[in-house]
Amino acid sequence: MRSFFVKLFAAPVFEDDQEKTRTARLLNAILLIVIIFTIIATAPLFFFASSSETPLFFAFFLPTTALNIIALLTLRRRRVAAASYLFLFSVSLSIFSAYATSGSGSAVSLLAIGLILVFANMFVNTRAFLRVTTLVAIITFALSVARSRGWIPSIFQPSAGNPVGDWIAYSLVLSLAGIGMYLTSRNTQQALETSIANRKKLQATNEELADLQAILESRIQERTADFSTARSESERRAKDLQTISEISRIVSSEQRLDILLPLIVHIVSEKFNFYHIGIFLLDAARQNVVLQAANSEGGQHMLARGHRLKLGEGIVGNVAHTGIARIALDVGADAAFFDNPDLPATRSEMALPLNIKGETIGVLDVQSVQAGEFNENNLNTLSVLSAQIAIAIENARLLTNAQQALAEAQALHSQYLQQEWRTFRSKAASIGYHQSTQGGEALEAPFNTDAINEAIKRGELILDDDNPRVEPAVSAPLKLRGETIGVLNVKAPNKGYQWSADEINMIQAVSERLAVALESARLIEETNRRAERERVVAEITGKIRSVNDPQAMIQTALAELKSALGASRVQVVSPPANGGKKDT
Repeated sequence: MRSFFVKLFAAPVFEDDQEKTRTARLLNAILLIVIIFTIIATAPLFFFASSSETPLFFAFFLPTTALNIIALLTLRRRRVAAASYLFLFSVSLSIFSAYATSGSGSAVSLLAIGLILVFANMFVNTRAFLRVTTLVAIITFALSVARSRGWIPSIFQPSAGNPVGDWIAYSLVLSLAGIGMYLTSRNTQQALETSIANRKKLQATNEELADLQAILESRIQERTADFSTARSESERRAKDLQTISEISRIVSSEQRLDILLPLIVHIVSEKFNFYHIGIFLLDAARQNVVLQAANSEGGQHMLARGHRLKLGEGIVGNVAHTGIARIALDVGADAAFFDNPDLPATRSEMALPLNIKGETIGVLDVQSVQAGEFNENNLNTLSVLSAQIAIAIENARLLTNAQQALAEAQALHSQYLQQEWRTFRSKAASIGYHQSTQGGEALEAPFNTDAINEAIKRGELILDDDNPRVEPAVSAPLKLRGETIGVLNVKAPNKGYQWSADEINMIQAVSERLAVALESARLIEETNRRAERERVVAEITGKIRSVNDPQAMIQTALAELKSALGASRVQVVSPPANGGKKDT
């Protein structure tokens, strides 16, 4: 029950609008007080009023009380502005009605007009208050004129013998005025206290904001400095990566290792301006790293004496052993590494492994005259360079090995071709073929000229047209995979003949195709010989297997070999036993 009445008489609260909440509370209190005072004050007025004035009191108090109750209900519906105007209308209606119908000697209603302005000041804004004030002044003036002219009859006349009614009216008006001023004062005091509290909060907030601003400015400065540093570092790293890309493009075009390594140290030194650049490679036994290229004067001295380090010795040896990059500065224990008479100016050093598929093949050694020159950023950037250098070195090695293998294969194949053609020529019935307008015949004796011998020696087409007394000739070598196996000699039809470029090109093309055709013919003949040999061997093997006696097998084998080879004698010789005489 108590919560019901508390909820019934409580003013609405607006969480997002403190001023509206304050007005609602003030209006709620005024409405409750006015309604209660009106009800309480009505009873004495009826008691002291005459019987003719009683209906008029009902007609006067009931509408104003009803309007106030409606205003209170409107306020409960959270319509503060509408409730405020209803209350002002109710107060204005009651006061102006009392002023218009009271006797000319009554000043209570005139005094009550001031309540309208008091309540208007409490519940409406400045502009609305000015309008209300103007309207009140106009209505008061109009009613005063109407009363003085007798246009409005005086319904309520003051009684000289019974002043209780006027006293009650004065008390009601003054009480309402006092309550209004008290509530206004209290509201103003609360607003002032709220304002002071808000001001203190605002000051505290401003101080916090000032501190926060200082912190933010400090952080912004730090972030700006960090950003500038990061930007500078990014720009430097981008420049270094571009330089590495240029170096990679240059070194990738070189395929000889003896030229590649000096080229790398020269370009890296030129692009990065380091004091010393050295490239070490592991030896075949993987026990030492040997200096292969260097750019500095001291590095050249080290190259001249074959400078090498054991695995684990010094920074370079340590990196070659572990495969992990290392930076050394001119401080503490690392200072001992810089005691190198060939490189006296070194103050910082960085060694990076040259790794290929997880295997270390060497070390890139970079030295500077500045102490603390190298850091993690340099390490990350130059690691990309070391990876590119390792790939270039490995590619050069693979190419060198491939070229060596190809050269060996070509040499073996050349020997094979020479041997096979020597064998072929030794077994051939003729050594060449001669074709003329009268016919063709096989050559049984060599046909040599200076041009033919020169073509065989140089392996190039020779044009013999120096002697005007003989027909010009063209000697084109028959080359098979770089080996000359013969010569195609073509003589002109008459003296003074001029060979055209098309004719020479045709002779060259025919010589190339003829060499291939001869090789094909030789291979076919060789294949046929091998097939015949395999056939004979198969026949002999079959005849040997046709008998079961070992002595008969030996006799059959000897007889068949003698027949197949055309030999005059075939024998089987057993190894000597105990140094004795051989058995045959």
